[in-house]
Amino acid sequence: MAAFNPASFQIEMEVLLEKEGVALMYDTRVCQVQTKADQVSHLIVENKSGRLGLEVGAVIDASGDADVCAVAGCPVEVFDSNVLAAWHYLVRDGRVQIKPMSNPYDKEHGRGTRAAGPWSGFTR
Repeated sequence: MAAFNPASFQIEMEVLLEKEGVALMYDTRVCQVQTKADQVSHLIVENKSGRLGLEVGAVIDASGDADVCAVAGCPVEVFDSNVLAAWHYLVRDGRVQIKPMSNPYDKEHGRGTRAAGPWSGFTR
């Protein structure tokens, strides 16, 4: 049986990205964008070091909520089937417990974030 450990994946991905010369900026938020000819040319970000402008050739908004798109004023698509998708796990008494913080899409209740589901007390 294959297992996936998100924490190990995160560490290995960080090592790989740093080897490739990618500058990682943790706890950094996009607060503004600059555009040229209807294209985002710079991201203005903030973190503990202050405010910084980053020139970009392309932007991948992986915020989960289209945060960069919203700041840039770009149109976004919202679907009734969008659901909050998050989870965490913990080890308690030698057992791994998966704690989903999301619900599956439920036609009766509309958008997934309002759907009733088995998110509390779920243990695997």
